[in-house]
Amino acid sequence: MIGNDFMRGARLVSGFRSAANIDSLSDSKIVEFEELARSVSVSQFPGAILACPRPDDITVYYAVAQSASEWRRLQPLLLAFAGPTLTSFTGRPELLDSKVAVEDYLVKGGWYLAVRLLPGDGPSVQAMVHRSLMRLIQTLDVATYVSKTAPLPTSRLLSKFVNSLNGNDRQEALRILEVLRTEMRVDALNLSFLEVQIHAHFGDWRSVFNMPSFASLIHTRRPPTVSSALLEALYQVHLAPIDNGQSLPNVRARYEESVRADARPLVRLPVPVRLGEGAWRLYALEALSLRSRDMELENFVFENADAIGQELTIALTKSGRTGHVENSQKVPVHPDSIVEAKQALTLALEVDSLRTIKSALEKMQVLSPDQRKYLLESEPFRSMWRSLISDTQGTLPTEGWLEWLKRASEQEFANALGVARRGLAEWPVEVLKDSLHVEHLVESLTSFPEKPPGYDRLIDALPLFVAWVAEELDFPRPGMTAVYEALLFHLVSSTRRGVDVLESATTLIRALLTVGISNNEYKNLLVDVLELIGLGLGTRSTDYVLEIVEETVACPSPNPEARKEFWYQVLARIEPMAAHLSAIQVASLMQLGKGLGWDSGALQSVAEAARVSGKTEDTNFAIGLKGKSIGIYSLTEAAARQAEVLLKTLVPSIRVTLSNEHVGSPKLKSMAIGTDILVLATASATHSATLFLQQHRPRNLPLLYARGRGCTSILRALEEYGQSMKADESKALAI
Repeated sequence: MIGNDFMRGARLVSGFRSAANIDSLSDSKIVEFEELARSVSVSQFPGAILACPRPDDITVYYAVAQSASEWRRLQPLLLAFAGPTLTSFTGRPELLDSKVAVEDYLVKGGWYLAVRLLPGDGPSVQAMVHRSLMRLIQTLDVATYVSKTAPLPTSRLLSKFVNSLNGNDRQEALRILEVLRTEMRVDALNLSFLEVQIHAHFGDWRSVFNMPSFASLIHTRRPPTVSSALLEALYQVHLAPIDNGQSLPNVRARYEESVRADARPLVRLPVPVRLGEGAWRLYALEALSLRSRDMELENFVFENADAIGQELTIALTKSGRTGHVENSQKVPVHPDSIVEAKQALTLALEVDSLRTIKSALEKMQVLSPDQRKYLLESEPFRSMWRSLISDTQGTLPTEGWLEWLKRASEQEFANALGVARRGLAEWPVEVLKDSLHVEHLVESLTSFPEKPPGYDRLIDALPLFVAWVAEELDFPRPGMTAVYEALLFHLVSSTRRGVDVLESATTLIRALLTVGISNNEYKNLLVDVLELIGLGLGTRSTDYVLEIVEETVACPSPNPEARKEFWYQVLARIEPMAAHLSAIQVASLMQLGKGLGWDSGALQSVAEAARVSGKTEDTNFAIGLKGKSIGIYSLTEAAARQAEVLLKTLVPSIRVTLSNEHVGSPKLKSMAIGTDILVLATASATHSATLFLQQHRPRNLPLLYARGRGCTSILRALEEYGQSMKADESKALAI
């Protein structure tokens, strides 16, 4: 039923009947129309279905929704009852043609979305479509409505968690972590791993180091990505402030006095795939500090001399640690399968990586039944084997996304999502430099079958896939355009919509706009963005929408007309949301709209609707910032200056300092120490400057992380900070 509004539903049917000239048709055609028009009065039906019978041609069907929530319920139902096997509908709306009378009526009717369902060839197919749509209406007419929202499965929550990190949304990631904790979805150890992941994503190494569980994490079984983060935290907190490339003796002394006891359990081989700058140096310092030489560790360090730095390499060489072993020292070893299996099991338990787990499973498979029985009679190895089987469900891990995509549809690959989570941290992104590998990856993604269980697994893994490609040091780059497009296609075509999709999708949209795409690709991209907006726009996702608009402004456009049309389509989708926008969102929209040439009357209408709703009268934001000094670090200078102008308009007494320096400097240090609130644009910051700001920012002063690189993201970070401060004050008063 159209929004449970009987009068509006009646007007829809009446207007459509007139536009389609239904009354001039035969009695059978009129009955055909009226049978489906009944959907507007079925209380459980989301939206409406309308038929447009034509005298000498097939009937065309239209689905109409009044809101985003209605469409989210209607779209999967349409796919199930009248999907691509019967009609032209694939889940993705197509623009209606205003030259057709009924479609012009729907376009001008102010509906949230109206889509066309064109039956396949032949009268028999049309009859099937009509019966199927009738069955859909009847099914919902007798269905019992359940108002309680079903809880999300843990896999979906973990997918949302990665989505939030893809969108640099720290607050949302922490919120999901709290849900996982309070609902006891995962154990305490894995909660700590997720917390480490949040802090490490933002380079907040002090928060990692200050976790209550930090000491226990050092001595527990953990994924390689956690080991890397713990090492990086140790280096950044203890050694980075004094490690300037000229004080190696002081660094060595501090390492041996304050760091080594914690670092030694973490400096293990095989080495995690991706180590930070500090973790690399800790490996070298450990090799330098050992009394008895560890040739394997030394070889690793020398193989990665560029990562550890020249002064450490020289110090290792002077100490006689060359990383080489004379042939005379090598002793031939005759492998024993049982001994190898024991070693592999022990290493898998200690290192807990896909590589060591796969090796252990393979070594166990080599054993004969009698050998395996003999080995498992020993309690330590029996427990290790049981733990391994429990973690992997008895299937070998894959070695990369290509193999994962090939196996995702296998019923027995039940641990596919768990493998993908590990793969995010362990599969090297360097393979993407191989154009042939990229070509195979695109082919696998574009030809992936949309059948369960494989497709469900792919949709769950998409945020991980997006995060993985974004790990490239030169992300985004033109050679990866086809991969970005393939991933975005699956995000758009998935039935899972809303802000969760927008967070990962925004990463890909920004990448495609940045690298530059062809005219046709650009138009298709804007259509995809509009579809994502249309299916998931809400108060929170409005920020992402505005951020995408800012990206289209900042990046060159191969089709200015298509871009301009896109901007107006965005405004049309935001207008119905006006009453729910916050003061900062309205201010961002007004400034952005003026720059884009949006209709001033429409902008004023949005502002007035927001004012009437009372949302813009909330003065907590202005009160919280009154008289404060704000520091904004962003490489996107134009966005930072726009944020400064808006902040000074909203809060005239505010003082704003901007910086876009690439490395640490006295000015950057002054901003880190001297401002009341510091905002760091995560998506537009250098690694060096980020670490510098974090190291020098006093712990008692807030450091905020803006999700994107636009003005909207900077202002949103400040608004969320104000909201959190208000919530803390309310809790304090309650106590």
